[in-house]
Amino acid sequence: WTPSRSQKQRLNAPWSPKESLEELVILCETLGVEAKYKVIQGLTKTRGRYPIGKGKMKELRQMVSDDPEIGSVVFDNDMTGRDMAFLKGSIAPEEDVTILDRTAVILRIFAERARTPEAKLQVTLATHKYMLPRLRFYLSEGGGLEARGGSAAGGAALKGAGETQLSTDKTQLIKSIAEVKKKIESVRLRRQRWRVKSRENNVPVIALVGYTNAGKSTLLN
Repeated sequence: WTPSRSQKQRLNAPWSPKESLEELVILCETLGVEAKYKVIQGLTKTRGRYPIGKGKMKELRQMVSDDPEIGSVVFDNDMTGRDMAFLKGSIAPEEDVTILDRTAVILRIFAERARTPEAKLQVTLATHKYMLPRLRFYLSEGGGLEARGGSAAGGAALKGAGETQLSTDKTQLIKSIAEVKKKIESVRLRRQRWRVKSRENNVPVIALVGYTNAGKSTLLN
């Protein structure tokens, strides 16, 4: 999406669409996914019920149809479940192609790299909260987070489809979110007690913070 000058001013975005797209390519490569094609949609206004222009949808449909190696189409902005379902039906109705947005890619990276119990809980919580408003799409299509069969990202309790099953799974997901929050709070309290003891014993605590592939592990080692 290419915003107009006035939209750029309202968004106050410090990056260009091209720069953001290049960053998305790096995120995909972090997952071991090759970015074969890059496409920018030049929109100056929203398209109503269409997440992208009709012409661009036809272009993407042709690309997916012509190249059997395409396994995913990744969009550099957040999509609703309705948007994803519409795009799947328009771009790859018959192909085994996953529709992902930027947040889904980031969540998959976190899920693969989470090591500690606390990190895994945080990823599970973030994934469940992301999936909740998109549950209908993930139950029918999977969408890369495997809601139908369960995954490390946290969809193990979700099965089936249909309106009754959708309501049941939504209830399960809400309960799961509440349970994960309780576990995170328990971990937080334990960590807080550990920090108090560390301060009492003059044990230094150091945090390495950086972007994906910034070299944190190398620096730590």
